[in-house]
Amino acid sequence: MRIHLCGRVRVEVGGDHVEGALGGRQGQLLFAYLVLNRFREVPRTEVAAALWPLEPSSNRALTAYLSKLRRALGGCVEGRSEVRVVLPVDAWVDVEAAEEALYRAEGALASGDWGRAY
Repeated sequence: MRIHLCGRVRVEVGGDHVEGALGGRQGQLLFAYLVLNRFREVPRTEVAAALWPLEPSSNRALTAYLSKLRRALGGCVEGRSEVRVVLPVDAWVDVEAAEEALYRAEGALASGDWGRAY
């Protein structure tokens, strides 16, 4: 699984691009929020506030988007009152890869290895 959250959201599962099945812009925002918070269970109220910050959300709308994610991702979305995305061990997420590269560069700088830091 490869996930691109920077720029246009792209999700590749087993060689197939499934971002079109996430439910449009709101579904992609929901997916991105859950991926960025994937190491914890996120309460539905928090998810709704992230998707609809200026207006009260419909529980039915959130349920519909979560159902689309479940269908598109084949069981990676868990929970009902608290939700989380469980990705395969070998999943690649661009934001996480960038963060890891930053830490490697900072470590190289700290040790004076300018070439590796670059």
